[in-house]
Amino acid sequence: MKRYFAVLSIVTLVAGSVEAQSLQHINQNLAHHDGCYDNRMRSIKLYRSGNPISDPVITMNTSETVTLMFDEVNALGEPQRNYYYTVEHRDADWNYESLLSTDYITGFPENPVESVGSSTNTAVAFVAYSLILPNHNTSLKMSGNYMIKVYDKETRNLMFEKGFSVVEPLTDVYVSVKPPVSQFCMQQLDIKVGHQKIKVYDPYANLKMRVEQNSVRMKDIPVPAFAQPNLTDFSRPDRNMYHGLNEFRAFDTRNLSFNGQGVASIQLVQGTYRIGLVNDVLKEKDNYISFNDANGKYIVGADRAQNPATQSDYVEVNFSLSPVEHLIGRVFIFGELTNWSLMDEYEMTYRPDFGGYSCTSLLKQGYYNYRYVLLTYDGTIEIIPTEGCFYDTENAYNIYVYFRQPGMQYDRLIGFEKISTRGR
Repeated sequence: MKRYFAVLSIVTLVAGSVEAQSLQHINQNLAHHDGCYDNRMRSIKLYRSGNPISDPVITMNTSETVTLMFDEVNALGEPQRNYYYTVEHRDADWNYESLLSTDYITGFPENPVESVGSSTNTAVAFVAYSLILPNHNTSLKMSGNYMIKVYDKETRNLMFEKGFSVVEPLTDVYVSVKPPVSQFCMQQLDIKVGHQKIKVYDPYANLKMRVEQNSVRMKDIPVPAFAQPNLTDFSRPDRNMYHGLNEFRAFDTRNLSFNGQGVASIQLVQGTYRIGLVNDVLKEKDNYISFNDANGKYIVGADRAQNPATQSDYVEVNFSLSPVEHLIGRVFIFGELTNWSLMDEYEMTYRPDFGGYSCTSLLKQGYYNYRYVLLTYDGTIEIIPTEGCFYDTENAYNIYVYFRQPGMQYDRLIGFEKISTRGR
């Protein structure tokens, strides 16, 4: 079974020799937590209910929920599969914890994915599934990180896993962004945590902080610089610095009657729509251009569709990057559309006759963000050569504050703050 693991997207990471390691191993060693293990599973999205481009973070003991959406492609005409899910509590780094399910959930440990709808009036057949958590079968007793694992009931094969977080807001997180001294195109975070509502005896040992840039967890982990009785400062002149990179590229396939944003051509070939995107170029030497993006995410939808989940079709989308000489390494498409991972399906192929790279993938209609990343032959993931890097780039940063006091077996999430470098 082909397996995919998510990857931390920072400009330079070394994971060992590509020749000696598979993508699976490289992605597994980098910092993210979601995974898809069956290529029939498509358009897997998890978000705070009501906003499909929101982060899957909800507040404990409120009416907030997360929504999981996914499709099984080419499922019509096949025997109906029964998909079940489990929920596991994870620590601050998404590792397993030695807890019983009864410690963190109320309800049954395994439950069916009940909401199912078949595609209608689409060229590509699929079955759409959805799940809302918490629900009447599963309620959550603790704050922290949770992993939803969806599997085939008959075979017990794991299809995919997707993570979300539950916060108990016991801290005040203060964040500001500034340009670091003598660091080209970097964005530096000053972070302070007020913890008047909870007793923290040793902030250096009891508090953990994790940072995401546009939904991707960063390797540079903030650590306390100094602490006062009710305030811990994580600001350091030599830490919390992240490359600004560039705005994401985008395309829009919600209407197949005309070329939307980023679309150059639309053809209907043997009942399937083929979308040719506008040719992309390398951006390393370009000037910065500001525009609003979705920070790497996508929204499923089709014009005039009453139910986008079942009436948005799957189309073949062709990506092209030229003129480009053969780069030293492998080029991949990257974003939420690839589950924030390096996947074989989204690897670009170099074509000497074309003078650049191309890749064709099956994607559901919608509005998409993406970028290109380079995996060099020594296992380094680089983004600047394909996308450029600017301090002015709008990025969204998520700050997670975890707490574990002596004797506890799990990490509580006691603070969460989301900021944009432009305040939008």
